Amino acid sequence: MELKLGIATAGFTLSVAVIGVKPAHAFDFTYTDTTIGQPTWTRPFVANEVNIPTLPSGIGTVASYSTFEFKVDTEGLYNFLSIAKNPTEWDNYLFLYTDNFNPNNPLLNAVIGNDDFPKRGRSGFNNVSLTTDKNYFLVTTGYFDASQGVFENTISGSGKVVKTVPEPPLILGSAIAMVMGWIIKRFSKACQSP
Repeated sequence: MELKLGIATAGFTLSVAVIGVKPAHAFDFTYTDTTIGQPTWTRPFVANEVNIPTLPSGIGTVASYSTFEFKVDTEGLYNFLSIAKNPTEWDNYLFLYTDNFNPNNPLLNAVIGNDDFPKRGRSGFNNVSLTTDKNYFLVTTGYFDASQGVFENTISGSGKVVKTVPEPPLILGSAIAMVMGWIIKRFSKACQSP
């Protein structure tokens, strides 16, 4: 009898432990930005059924955009959601690029895009496979040229999103320019002194 009670107790304890197990933790990364006053481009066109950018847009030819460069620390599937905040439900449009983003060549490296998810003021896409060895660019823009505003973007998936910092050559170039400016200023002052 004691053996049966011990086995039953162990089985109950194991059942409680298994019920309490949670699935792998999903990470969310949220940021807010605006397309107002930003550079413009001719955004791509996406057929809503396919979500793959295939042609330049005929109506979003001078649309302002905001770019967010990032990496992920874990390979897997990620979801993207952009919500238009101010003005409420302005007609936002979201694109994802891999490796690099060139607004002058909007189809190059385009992975996916979406306008209404599922309605105006929300754009996004789900289950996009990302790897740890790539740079990604999330581009938020408007459907029409006049579509612009503040937005909130969320990237969620099995790993953390890491904002990419400027490449070392850009940092080095900025440092060299600052030093050269300082040298020229000191030289100019020295030449003006009697």
